Amino acid sequence: MQRRLFLAAGLAGFAATALAQAPVIEWGQIHAAAHQPLPRERPIAVRPLDDKPGDVQLARRFSDALRRAGRQGAPMGGALALNFETEIERVPQTLQRGITDTRGRVKFLIVATVDDPASGQRLWSAQASYLGAPNNEAVIFAQLAQFLVDELGKTVRTRGFTLE
Repeated sequence: MQRRLFLAAGLAGFAATALAQAPVIEWGQIHAAAHQPLPRERPIAVRPLDDKPGDVQLARRFSDALRRAGRQGAPMGGALALNFETEIERVPQTLQRGITDTRGRVKFLIVATVDDPASGQRLWSAQASYLGAPNNEAVIFAQLAQFLVDELGKTVRTRGFTLE
């Protein structure tokens, strides 16, 4: 009887440890590379590489995030250029017996660079992506833009994150 209790307690402890060590699913990823230092005194102009209405709105979100981070915004003349593009990609999910469902999650992606138009040099490049529901496009892109601004000018190894 004692042996059974000991075995049951050991299995319960193992199960609790396994649950505590279970990997956390992080639906987002970000990484960035600083190629040259970003001059703090130079203003940054935000420039979407596509004129989609969502990207034009996201450019305003980027500008707001830069302002909150203490970076001066400006029109393109003499400013650094924060260029970005967005993409939404369906992520197929395999259901039972190999049936694929493309109505589920989508991958939201922002690729951003900071370039110096005067010298033609790329100073920084980054990418942030998130797997989410297709009806949250504007909210997810705004949060990804904030993540990118938070890492502006830094080199960041690929790391995961979750959004609230």
